[in-house]
Amino acid sequence: HAAVMLSAFERADQEWPWCSARDWTLCYGPRHQDLLKAIDWALGRDGDLALGLRLTCLAIPLWDQLCLTQESLSRLRLALDLTGGRPAPEAVLRVKLQTAYAGGLTLSDRLGPEVEAAWRDALRMARRAQSRDGELGALVGLTSLLCLTGRHRQALTTLEAFTTLTEQQ
Repeated sequence: HAAVMLSAFERADQEWPWCSARDWTLCYGPRHQDLLKAIDWALGRDGDLALGLRLTCLAIPLWDQLCLTQESLSRLRLALDLTGGRPAPEAVLRVKLQTAYAGGLTLSDRLGPEVEAAWRDALRMARRAQSRDGELGALVGLTSLLCLTGRHRQALTTLEAFTTLTEQQ
């Protein structure tokens, strides 16, 4: 079952950039519960952590489209906790999980220190994984948080880091 869900949502991931959000959600939204069951099994005691991490990453656009922030946060936190701070089998997956987690926290009505820590963790992980896209995403998220919390001068510093990174080849 998990392998079937992986195949379906890998296809969904490929379609996401070019398919309309409405059509994509109509196609993949009905598979939401099946995807959750596959994630729960894969992240469970007798599951497959690497598969669970991949499925969780692939679920992020669906959770975003269905506005399931709390569900997303709980599954993302579980996936991150299961990696135990160790690099994921693919470090870029852990960056994606952490970035989505930080983004979910930013949208969840509580902008305390844990949100900034989550963005800074995403940035640190992206740099360690040498993921330029991950680093850019974390810088954008951190900048947004700093603006939302009125720390505009700090936001300018992160924007400068973003600009520097985009100018590098």
